[in-house]
Amino acid sequence: VPCPMVTNGYYSMMMQSITDHAKEYDYTVMTISTGRDAATEELYLDLFARVQLAGIICLYPLSKIQKINALSKRFPVISVGDKPLSCQFDSVELDSRKQGHIMANYLLSLGHTDITYISTPIRGKEIGRIHRLDGVKSSFREHGIPLEHLTVLYQSQPAFDRYPLENAEYQNGYDLATRALEEHTSSTAFIGNNDMAAFGIMAAISVHGYRIPADFSVCGFDNITLSAMPQIALTTIDHASVRKGEEAVDMIHRKNTQKKDETSHAYIMRLEYEPQLIVRKSTGRKF
Repeated sequence: VPCPMVTNGYYSMMMQSITDHAKEYDYTVMTISTGRDAATEELYLDLFARVQLAGIICLYPLSKIQKINALSKRFPVISVGDKPLSCQFDSVELDSRKQGHIMANYLLSLGHTDITYISTPIRGKEIGRIHRLDGVKSSFREHGIPLEHLTVLYQSQPAFDRYPLENAEYQNGYDLATRALEEHTSSTAFIGNNDMAAFGIMAAISVHGYRIPADFSVCGFDNITLSAMPQIALTTIDHASVRKGEEAVDMIHRKNTQKKDETSHAYIMRLEYEPQLIVRKSTGRKF
């Protein structure tokens, strides 16, 4: 199971669900933490090509798409998340545009027409990050609000890489929110590109003497376990993280146990869970 990191609660929740469910089929799970590094991905994909696996579950879009397409001809490969257009394998999909659209609609309904979106680096291969921001922008357009009212802040990749991996997303949220606050932002709400970024935003707001949600509303995406803690109570988007991991294991098992009928046609399975807005105390009406 290649994943970018295990310190983000989203990936640790998913890994736990995959590992627990795989035991029911007597599968052994090996987790690969790549740090989203293309060379590390290639190293492990070359290793996978030399062994026989029950399957691979990718928890984020890998760079070496042609190599993993080739592996999918030998054993099941499941993508969990925003599916790259060029991939030729099964997927438990995540529509990040829909998530961004839902969250922006909610904040706009509360009267927040000036919003700051804080993200980890937005690069071409990070399609989930791009899609979430696209969803936010589409909501602004639908409501007739100029995109000048949406401030987008993110670090360059080299700057982000200087953070310790274990708290990079949190620190990125903290530092960028600090920048916005010290520049006297006109925004009344912040969106973190995930819950970890949102936690950093919340900390920066508190350190600067402001209140949540009286002064600023904050929200994120993923609904990791910490988000529901009463001291945090983060408004977020749930997209069935645990269930998606289980479903990916089921897909592998189904493909490995189906009868190998020479006359049957190959098929690609696609499953999508609807995102759900989880409203908690970190958001409120604009005063």
